[in-house]
Amino acid sequence: MKTYEFHPFADLFPMLDKDSVGFKALIEDIKANRQYEPVVLLEGKILDGRNRYNGCQHLGRDAIEATPVIDGEKVDARLPSRLPDRRFRRA
Repeated sequence: MKTYEFHPFADLFPMLDKDSVGFKALIEDIKANRQYEPVVLLEGKILDGRNRYNGCQHLGRDAIEATPVIDGEKVDARLPSRLPDRRFRRA
């Protein structure tokens, strides 16, 4: 199974606690329906999709990955606008 570190920019968004109802629901969803949304990598590290990655790891599966379409030099400024639907985004 592939393993990845998390990119520092990923800390713009909080992680689900592994004991939370939300994380358990994510695991059940991946188990039943597979992972649809890819994990986005920047510089070989996870930029977006840490919870999906952790869910796949929990299930013993490799996460589906994709490379970002945004310029690495501007990612810190553009990431929040690239992910506008994050209901749990930090203020």
